[in-house]
Amino acid sequence: MDSLVDGPTIGTGTSAEQLAAEIGLTSEEIAWRKEFIDFSAEDERRVADLDDLVESNMDALVESFVGPVFGHDRTKEIVDRSPRTESDLEAIVEGYMRMVTGGQYDTEYFTHRTRIGRLHDRLEMPLHYFGGMFANLLSTFFETLQQRTIDAATAELDADDAATVEEAITDGFRDSMAVTRILNLDMQVVNDTYLHSYSADLREEIERSRELRAEIGDSVATLRTEANGAAQSADRIDSLAEEQSEHTEDIAGKVSTLSATIDSCSRDGQAFRG
Repeated sequence: MDSLVDGPTIGTGTSAEQLAAEIGLTSEEIAWRKEFIDFSAEDERRVADLDDLVESNMDALVESFVGPVFGHDRTKEIVDRSPRTESDLEAIVEGYMRMVTGGQYDTEYFTHRTRIGRLHDRLEMPLHYFGGMFANLLSTFFETLQQRTIDAATAELDADDAATVEEAITDGFRDSMAVTRILNLDMQVVNDTYLHSYSADLREEIERSRELRAEIGDSVATLRTEANGAAQSADRIDSLAEEQSEHTEDIAGKVSTLSATIDSCSRDGQAFRG
């Protein structure tokens, strides 16, 4: 699955399809996630019907996502690691927004989301930065929905009634965005905690692996020392055995000589007595 924009890229190091497979993003898993948050066929239709709204407010939507990134040193330092220019990133966000209202929310759609996540991970962008970027985008999205709702609700009202309705709608949307922002901040902290716990477990596993390698290294060194000692002992035993063999042969030779001498003396004695 290719990038939404041509040109140089940091790359994902693997395919979006492979990433989706590794995280278990099957059609069954996607269906379960939709069901869990009650994302229905009506929701799909409603999101797809927002395509005209998105197109007419594209500049504001893109700016809400890209603008704060380049407006803060922390986030700008990270995106500057990418070979993409600011214009490239704006084009990518445009492409993303058109996919959001494209009406296709199947495995292919969500598989492309893995590419987005992977690219930001390779840039080493903290997850809470990315979550905040989506919160900014959502704020502007709500503002466009708010204005569309106001226009529809006040089209046939007189000025006083229209002002009352507009105030009520605006107030309702502001409440919605306040809740959305605090829940986004909550999600950022929760996600950070998940990552911290995972990193801590990983560090512990790495440390255990290092300790195991050290123990194995010590055991191998001990075995080598013992093996060398055993080899030296074996050589010493061979040497002693060889010396013993030589001594045995020498003693046997002397015994043989002594026996011959005794034999000779015995014969000489018999001859003398005779």
